[in-house]
Amino acid sequence: MNHATHRLSLIAAGMALAALSACKTAPTQPDLNAKPDIKETVGSVLMPAGANYRLVELAEKGMKPKIYTIVAGMGDPGNEKLLFPADVARAIGVTPVQIQRRFMDTVGKTKRYEVYSTGTSVTADKSDYVVDAMFVSSTQELRRVDGGVRVAVTQVQVNAMLKHRYDEHNQGDKGRADYPVWDAPVEAVGTTGASSGDRMTLMPGENERDPAVQRRLGVDYERAMQRAFDRLASRIDAELRPMGKVVGVDGDGISIVGGARNGLQRGDELVVFSAGLTKIGARNEFVNMRPLAAVRCNGVGSATSQCDVIRRNPKQDVKVGDYVILTDHSASGARAAAAGL
Repeated sequence: MNHATHRLSLIAAGMALAALSACKTAPTQPDLNAKPDIKETVGSVLMPAGANYRLVELAEKGMKPKIYTIVAGMGDPGNEKLLFPADVARAIGVTPVQIQRRFMDTVGKTKRYEVYSTGTSVTADKSDYVVDAMFVSSTQELRRVDGGVRVAVTQVQVNAMLKHRYDEHNQGDKGRADYPVWDAPVEAVGTTGASSGDRMTLMPGENERDPAVQRRLGVDYERAMQRAFDRLASRIDAELRPMGKVVGVDGDGISIVGGARNGLQRGDELVVFSAGLTKIGARNEFVNMRPLAAVRCNGVGSATSQCDVIRRNPKQDVKVGDYVILTDHSASGARAAAAGL
């Protein structure tokens, strides 16, 4: 072999080794069609609160609950114990009309419901539920801390009742009557100024009557009000959870009636439970509820979903006709995700 041929052989061998090395180190591409690995556990399953047969009926119709929201009692800031005037309230969006919209948007943020209020196309008579909220108190004061610095302490209390509108005699709206879902009004308090990282601060020499300071005080009130609204909305989430019904069982796979059209979302976890029904007045109510398994729904369609068992009660079997309800974790997680937390 002459020198040139030998040199070409070495180059070819080097290229082959480089190609082989590249093949060995190339990252493996993930299989986007692979089913997620699920480690199933065994043991008792926690039964969530809020099981309501009406929510199953809505799932079977492919519908979300229609919620009509009412907010009353937010008067003129000049008549409240607040430190900013009505024109500031209008500028930052805390007038009665704007508050109605804000509360409606807060309740609907998770997209699990259809939410309406004054000025929308759906009236209270056409809704499934009514949330009747009222401002109970709004206070704001300046407290002096070290070095002549003052901090705003704001508190807003909003009470609400959640009512279910049942058709008592199957006569359409003529037979509709409100039934309280909560036994007593729920109190929601929003506060600011309780900690150093959550304070609107006035430095020495700043005057609370200065327009810029008053706007900051208004924004501080807005934050406290929104926190009260968020707490009320979380209570509604806990009560009006998406529900459904088992229509197929194949090993660890569960098929259910219930999908995006009635508020389910990909990755939601549900508890499968068995129950009987009894008639109380015009309503069907669950009795003898027994949690059977927890499932995760990674295939959520419009009206049906495919779910995988993630925890199983070894003493119970899942069967067609059992019911499903959203877990506490998923009920609270959707609102946190919507808020970017």
